[in-house]
Amino acid sequence: MRVYRTDWDGVDVVRLAGVVDGKDAEMLVERLGSSHRGSDWCCVLDFSRVRHVDYRAFSAFERLTRSSCGVIFSGFDDYLLSILALVSDREMTPVFSTWRKALRHLMTERGKIGVAAAGKAGDA
Repeated sequence: MRVYRTDWDGVDVVRLAGVVDGKDAEMLVERLGSSHRGSDWCCVLDFSRVRHVDYRAFSAFERLTRSSCGVIFSGFDDYLLSILALVSDREMTPVFSTWRKALRHLMTERGKIGVAAAGKAGDA
C-alpha cells in the first residue's frame, strides 16, 4: 500500500494505492487517529487507485469513522463496494465517486466553502 496525504484547508485527503491489507489499515488508522486536531478534524480516504482491500482493513477504517464524523470514503469501484457492503455495519460511511466531491462535501459541512476553496478543489 502506498499513501499520499494532502491538507486542503484543514481537511486531510489521504489517497491510497495498491493492495491494502489488515496490518496496513491498522497502521494508517493508528497514525491518523493520533493526528486528530480535535472534534472538527475531517478526512477523505480515497480508494481510486486501490486494487484490493482485505476485509479486515474495512473494520479498521470503520473504527476511524466512528471516532470522527468527518471521515468519508471516495473512489470505490464495484469490486471494493461489494467488499465494503459485505463487512460494513448497518450505518455505512458516506462514499463519494471522487475525492474532489468528498472534499467539497466536507468543506461545505464545515462551513468553509467559498469561491476560492471550491475552485482550488476542482483544479486539483
